[in-house]
Amino acid sequence: MKRFQAKYTENSITYWPTYEVGKIGIIFFVILGSLFVALALWVLLDNSSKKTFLQFLIALPLAVVALYVVISFMFRIMHAKIVVSTEGILYFKYDGLIEKQISWENVSAVYFSKDIWHGTKSCRIFLDGEKHNEKDICDFVLPVYAVDEKKLLQLIPAHLWKNKPWYS
Repeated sequence: MKRFQAKYTENSITYWPTYEVGKIGIIFFVILGSLFVALALWVLLDNSSKKTFLQFLIALPLAVVALYVVISFMFRIMHAKIVVSTEGILYFKYDGLIEKQISWENVSAVYFSKDIWHGTKSCRIFLDGEKHNEKDICDFVLPVYAVDEKKLLQLIPAHLWKNKPWYS
């Protein structure tokens, strides 16, 4: 069984929505960084002028630092965990601490949206306040990829739905 696969119980769903994308991104940036380092070494060995040497001597550490920052950012993002239960939503940061906790009692509306360009599905959650519509700025976006949509919809109270879910 995979370590970061969605876990379903009767009262909750635990999933890591960006884990798979993060793995692909890290692989992409490692390959891109390796190609840059290889190209830099090749140019340094092939062309030994002082100007080229100084340029790559400055660019190489900057590229390594930028690669480290990007990979560490992606690593933190890909380990973010979401737990949706009959009580509400818990959003955990990469280190396991709760970053956001939303109770269904505090939610005034849930809009189901699907991006026209990419087809990405999400739930736009609005907390208590005045009336909202689908175009307003939401308080929380619940990503729906990497999880069974029908099981997720069973956990969201139906009286909060302000538009039809995707499958209906």
